[in-house]
Amino acid sequence: MRTKSSYLILSAGVLVALLLWSGGRAGNSFTAPAAAMNVQGNSTKNAQAAGTQAPGADDGKKITICHVPPGNTGNPQTITIAAAAWKTNGKGEGGHGPGLHGGDYLGPCLTGTAAANMAATMAATMAAQACGPWVLYQSDRTGNPNIFRLDIDSGATVNNINVSKGKGTGVQDMSPAHSPDGTLLAFSSNRDGHGEIYVGTADGSSQLRLTNSKGDNGSPMWSPDGKSIAYESTRNGNLDVFVADATSHQETQLTDDKADDGNPFWSPDSTKLLFQSHRDGLWQIYELTVSGKTLKRLSDGKSNDVNPQYSPDGKQIVFRSYPKAGVGNAVITTANADGSARLAISDSKGVAANPAWSPDNAMIAYQSTLTGSDEIYVYQLSSKATRQATDSSTKNTAPTWDCNNQNLVYTSVVNGQPQIFQTAALPIDAKPVKPADAQQLTGDSATNQNPENSPAVEDASHRVLEGNPQ
Repeated sequence: MRTKSSYLILSAGVLVALLLWSGGRAGNSFTAPAAAMNVQGNSTKNAQAAGTQAPGADDGKKITICHVPPGNTGNPQTITIAAAAWKTNGKGEGGHGPGLHGGDYLGPCLTGTAAANMAATMAATMAAQACGPWVLYQSDRTGNPNIFRLDIDSGATVNNINVSKGKGTGVQDMSPAHSPDGTLLAFSSNRDGHGEIYVGTADGSSQLRLTNSKGDNGSPMWSPDGKSIAYESTRNGNLDVFVADATSHQETQLTDDKADDGNPFWSPDSTKLLFQSHRDGLWQIYELTVSGKTLKRLSDGKSNDVNPQYSPDGKQIVFRSYPKAGVGNAVITTANADGSARLAISDSKGVAANPAWSPDNAMIAYQSTLTGSDEIYVYQLSSKATRQATDSSTKNTAPTWDCNNQNLVYTSVVNGQPQIFQTAALPIDAKPVKPADAQQLTGDSATNQNPENSPAVEDASHRVLEGNPQ
């Protein structure tokens, strides 16, 4: 498990690399915040002062650990190391520490069900680190649709910071995705005349172009380990999935089929990607193992399946599914991570979209037109019960989760203007809330919409449009 300090160290390295990389590019200026630049030195001092070693570290004792190679998590190795080398601050010698490499842990390597449970626990723990006290959202308060940061703990009047700062006629910034520690974000912008992926600091001080191609690049998502950014690109004529190293910015093409492949979504252990592909004549969900570029189709070929997401523990997936002919309502559907045990969880009488898995794996939020207009619904996996969370007096869309609790954050149209709201998802048998009974987080005259917090991608501005039958 990476600690908060280790993620900050990684992000400091990313910032330094961005600074150096941008030096030779005309028109680009990237200044790393002083606080971020000092993280590594401060963390080292703190580690020396804090008890971050394994028990017995001072007396030369040895400990047994399970070393899980990154990119080869199916081949764990039981090894013996000095107790002093096992650090819980993310700075273990040779990278040894809980959750480091591909998911190291204390004790001999487990097998069978026990190993699977340990892997799921480590993945969920690492995913839980990707949490901040604010959401990203899109607003046109500066004249252009830009990405803003909103402090959801302090309320609407605090920390409405423009973090993308796109300017110019027709410029739009969209699809924000925050880094695991929350110090950086990736987003898509057409400020260069077409879609490119940008990386910026979460305080809004700097923005830098990551991709540089003739095609459109979109749908970015940071890997949970913070090392890579996955995205889609049309640079070769069709839609393909790419990944860029977050430090070196080296781009790697992961899919090369003649059909469109898009909407990549990382597994919790950062070794696999889900994506949707039209290579079979209809949209299907595929799983790609990044290290070997091996593919596995998870869809059953009986319907169009789009917008895939892993559950936070990696054991299940959720996606939208609609009939082969393309005529019919999209239904939110879950399945095991191998594609088995499909289950439709939304009512097919409504058009459902924008599923969002809760950080604790317990619920899935989505929007549906079941009542005639878009409303937010919550499905509870344990009880299989569904709650209509927002009432039908206005349009409510684009749900995400506050990763610190079980609150929903979403867009609600008030007096003809989209604004950001939040409300509790539970109890599951509670009545729908009216806008007046929910907490309004934005309230100016701008169009404020499409929040992102957990999951660490935003579907409503772009992802939902790919393969959309409606």
